[in-house]
Amino acid sequence: MIVGFLAVTMEKTIRVKGKAIHTKGSKKLFKNTVLELLTHTSPRVTLLTYVPFVIILTWLGISYTRLSPAANIALYVAGVFSWSLTEYLLHRFLFHLQKGFGGKIAYLLHGVHHEYPKDYSRLFMPPLPGSIIILSILGFLFLFIDVNALMVMAGMVNGYLIYSILHYRIHAYPPSKRFRRMWYYHTNHHYKDHDSAYGITSKIWDRVFGTLPKEDKRKS
Repeated sequence: MIVGFLAVTMEKTIRVKGKAIHTKGSKKLFKNTVLELLTHTSPRVTLLTYVPFVIILTWLGISYTRLSPAANIALYVAGVFSWSLTEYLLHRFLFHLQKGFGGKIAYLLHGVHHEYPKDYSRLFMPPLPGSIIILSILGFLFLFIDVNALMVMAGMVNGYLIYSILHYRIHAYPPSKRFRRMWYYHTNHHYKDHDSAYGITSKIWDRVFGTLPKEDKRKS
């Protein structure tokens, strides 16, 4: 089955549910050179952008929460694990919008990645939109848990880094023994059924919300 997927993904253009998927090349999103550059990034830029977020949020959390070290660690770990739910919800309910203004934003954030899944410069969230999303989620968390949001958000950004590195590994390299199941699961989402397998770091939320691929449902 994996051999079949590899054969399909070597084609220059394939179609899934009527939508074209290009396995080579990239797409220009903006005529403006500066705006276009802002839609591309790399592993190095990703680390240089989000690792400081983790460090600064952790430092602020320790400074302002006045909690015990064990409590801060618990908040941080909760943030790391809560990323998997955030990843699922964003992927399913925001990034796959099709119509209206929301659909246009979703296309810029994620839709172009589905059209050109081998465009490695768009496998990570670029710094500008990524920073806006982080600060928006942080502000939302502040409404409910006040300064505790700092440590939780530090963990969430760490969770995003884990996710983004795994996502890059799946798209940029052939499936090794360690990543074979994860590679197949995500490739299924790209090349067979866009309406399933929304989780990347974990299948748990696909199980909870009933969006497992058909093959996994039969196994369950």
